[in-house]
Amino acid sequence: MEEMRKLFIKQAWRSYVIGSTAALFCAVSLIVFHTSRLSAGELYIVLLILSVSIPVMLLAEWYAFKRDTTSLRKLTFESTPEAWQAAAKETLYFPIACVKRVMLPHFIGISLPAASLTWMAILMDLLTFSPLYILLAVIAGLLIAGLHAMIEFFLVYPLSVKLAAVLHEQAPVPSSIVHDRSLFVTSFRRKLIASLVFTSAFPVLMLLLSLQVRRMSGVTESIIEFWTWASILVLITAGTAWAGAWLLYRHLLTPLSKLHEGFRRVNEGDWAPVQSLFGDEFDELSNGFNAMISGLERREKRNRELLQNVFSFFAAALDARDEYTAGHSRRVASYAVSIAKEAGFSESEQDLVYKAGLLHDVGKIGVPDAILLKKGKLTEAEFAAMKKHPEIGEQMLIEANLPAEWIGVLPGVRHHHERMDGTGYPDGLQGMEIPILGRLLAVADSFDAMTSDRPYVKGISVQQALLAIEEGKGRQFDPRFADAFLHVMKSASKDKGIPLEAVE
Repeated sequence: MEEMRKLFIKQAWRSYVIGSTAALFCAVSLIVFHTSRLSAGELYIVLLILSVSIPVMLLAEWYAFKRDTTSLRKLTFESTPEAWQAAAKETLYFPIACVKRVMLPHFIGISLPAASLTWMAILMDLLTFSPLYILLAVIAGLLIAGLHAMIEFFLVYPLSVKLAAVLHEQAPVPSSIVHDRSLFVTSFRRKLIASLVFTSAFPVLMLLLSLQVRRMSGVTESIIEFWTWASILVLITAGTAWAGAWLLYRHLLTPLSKLHEGFRRVNEGDWAPVQSLFGDEFDELSNGFNAMISGLERREKRNRELLQNVFSFFAAALDARDEYTAGHSRRVASYAVSIAKEAGFSESEQDLVYKAGLLHDVGKIGVPDAILLKKGKLTEAEFAAMKKHPEIGEQMLIEANLPAEWIGVLPGVRHHHERMDGTGYPDGLQGMEIPILGRLLAVADSFDAMTSDRPYVKGISVQQALLAIEEGKGRQFDPRFADAFLHVMKSASKDKGIPLEAVE
């Protein structure tokens, strides 16, 4: 925050210098030095008056700037929520404060002493031009200050919005900032109308002032001199219009780019909200966008939960058909996640592993009860029918039109009975030909199958099952996942003091 605050203040002064320079060279040089005829002595007096007026102006502006950034400069991480609120409001209000600072301390700070000293110089015959020049100079100064204010407002606005967003992110109670309607500091409608009117009127008014000064000066000039002067006016008019249009476009682009980025992220599945601190109508638009994606995210979450519950129901229905394997799918899913976590899978990958474990035997729904629930040993024909369940399960899930994030479960469903030596089913794949999810689930599924009681055979002990997995590494099981499972089970038994078969 401290770095951002220093950058903000630095850029604010930079914007001030840019605005002052643009106003000075676009207007003052045209009105004073081009259209008037000053002697060397009068020019010296004018420069002397400016040397007194400018420090007065800068001192007044420095005081106003310190006042306009008081809450921001005092803010610390230990500050109260009210202090953060005040700093955020001050930051968003800063572009408006810049306009007021330019139109008051800036304009009055230079015009009042300059006009007073010029009047005194005229009375003392140090300057020979008409006192009406003072009024024209004040009017010109007001227009110049307006140009300066407009430039500085649009230059400082993006940084002001960015700093307000940083304050919102780092505030102890962010919601108290983002939802405060008082942060709506000015309407975009007002900014649009004011900038367009001023950009249109500024060149015309400057032209009228310039013509009046030239008329009062009694300037006689050739056609070439006239068109040179007129060309300069055209260039200044076009430049002012272009600069105003560019600044307004840049001002409009800031919130629109945030919304565009938000839509792009939503299209990619990222439901992160967009920035909602702009100080105008775009606050309401961005807040509406955030409310929309929040509702969509909740609906998407409910849909995912509903889909997962549907398949959980399938797994439970399958388990209910065979009392001896009840809970098998959930246990396999849990064991598989433990293996994935130990093997360094990401959270999203672990979630896919859990889904695959939950659904790995869903194809048994298509196996007749006479085979699935048979209390004796299966014949070769019956076992051949049983071995069809991975393919049946894969086809069922394909026909179910799974969402994109669930498609990855299919290799696990089809290949969890493959073996590293190529003697598994349904495709007889060997080694690394077996999809990674199939190799992982084979360990979890075999462990639970070995430790579960069946009508015709009693399950073996946990220690015997772990020994079988150890001995089956490289032949039946992928050594990587076998070792990961053995480590998880042994660590759980040692550290938690619970039966290994209860580890999930």
